[in-house]
Amino acid sequence: MTPRFRLFGAALLCAALCGCPDGGSNAAGEGPKGPASTDAAPEAGSAGPLSTGVGGTSPEDCFLRMKAANDAKDWGAYHDLLTKASQDAMLPTLSFLGGAMSQGDEAAGKAYAAILTTHGLENLSGEQAPDVSRGGGEMNDLFKDVKDRKQLFADLMGFAMARRDQMGDTDTVQGIEGITVDGDEARAQIVAVDAKGKELRDPARFRKVDGRWFAEIDMQSGR
Repeated sequence: MTPRFRLFGAALLCAALCGCPDGGSNAAGEGPKGPASTDAAPEAGSAGPLSTGVGGTSPEDCFLRMKAANDAKDWGAYHDLLTKASQDAMLPTLSFLGGAMSQGDEAAGKAYAAILTTHGLENLSGEQAPDVSRGGGEMNDLFKDVKDRKQLFADLMGFAMARRDQMGDTDTVQGIEGITVDGDEARAQIVAVDAKGKELRDPARFRKVDGRWFAEIDMQSGR
């Protein structure tokens, strides 16, 4: 797995959240944080599978909700904390990742194939998985006939995270810092620690939509 997908596997917060190389840094000297909100993040396990999310009250709140969804393995709730464009961008990448992570393991290969078959994508093998360097419209055409895109997202995420655990990827997300807000956009740094205790950072971006904050992902840029 590439370093970025290693972070992606840690909690799907570092690599999955989109940012720019010059991410915000206005919180120098402060540790990773996630201020409490009056609209509290859901408790792990309380929302149930494929629950409906409503974004966050702030970038920090969105982060906390995503982390709670990750901890509860509630990938439907996680899905609902992404912008619509980000949800669409994730499907080709998760499909590609699933194919790559199932190579060389017969049981994993069968499990991945079963997910694709369930969603009418039986012709999409690991070797034929989308090339994430291609244009978003061309990639998403591969998934235009999927009836339940949210369930496909949840199934692929569950598969990827289970494989991550089997591979011993044990990075742990610590928090969020350096948040800067500019109108309806926000940037931050997600802080994680790898299995050897090394601190890892990745830029993140959030977008405000209809008064709520959602994570924004740009898979073509890798952030």
